[in-house]
Amino acid sequence: MKLETEPISDDEWLLRRVHIQMFRTDVTPLSPNAFRPVTKGTHVDNAGISLFREACQQNSEDILRLMSPERQADNGIVRLRVSDLKKIKLSVVADPISDIPGHVVIPELNAQVYENDKKSLLPVMAQLAEIGNDNILRWPPNQRNCHI
Repeated sequence: MKLETEPISDDEWLLRRVHIQMFRTDVTPLSPNAFRPVTKGTHVDNAGISLFREACQQNSEDILRLMSPERQADNGIVRLRVSDLKKIKLSVVADPISDIPGHVVIPELNAQVYENDKKSLLPVMAQLAEIGNDNILRWPPNQRNCHI
């Protein structure tokens, strides 16, 4: 297991919590909105969307541990490789939080950019969904009619 103070390498995997509503049952499993910055509420993505370094976790499901069991049942986990993000001109920046190690953000996908220029982020969000479609680690247990 890596320490979160170690540099983020291109071959690392990042984990994203994805709400059940972002899983679809039509053509592709993930909606591009799974990578949309939160713009309202108590957890606005001012610094960028949140992910967690898999190498800093004992188990990928550790990123759900602060959620109630009901909320955990409404979330899946998607993996993204750092090198794939860099290919589409996204960066990954460490943003430590006290509760779960390895927290990072993608600063290019932040609330302000989304609010001011949503059109520029939509293609990027679609690319992330395509990448994530092949790397779903955990389907929400409550998901019905999913692509498995």
